[in-house]
Amino acid sequence: MASVIIVDDDPDIVTLFEEFISLKGHSIVGKASDGVEAIEFLENCGTLPDVIFMDHRMPKMNGLEASKIILTKFPTCKIIFISADLNIKDAAIEIGVEAFLVKPISFTKILSILEDI
Repeated sequence: MASVIIVDDDPDIVTLFEEFISLKGHSIVGKASDGVEAIEFLENCGTLPDVIFMDHRMPKMNGLEASKIILTKFPTCKIIFISADLNIKDAAIEIGVEAFLVKPISFTKILSILEDI
């Protein structure tokens, strides 16, 4: 099963993801409410997670900026970008995210991606 970090500034979304992903046997190893927290977590976690679910619009540092830094510092990280903002899809794919999911999202699609990774 996959180890997962959820990066989103909406606590309800984080809770929903956490409950669903855990229910399916994956482990949530970290949560962050913005890109700065996500990077700090990765710098201090010891073992990198298998997957990072990344929102885009967040305070301090958005998901695109955070993903660029994460993929430079930790090139083995697999980021699943989740956003309603289709304007940044090409940029996210270009920097190397594994997948770009459009909100609202299907949990079936999330599980399928976790299984593929």
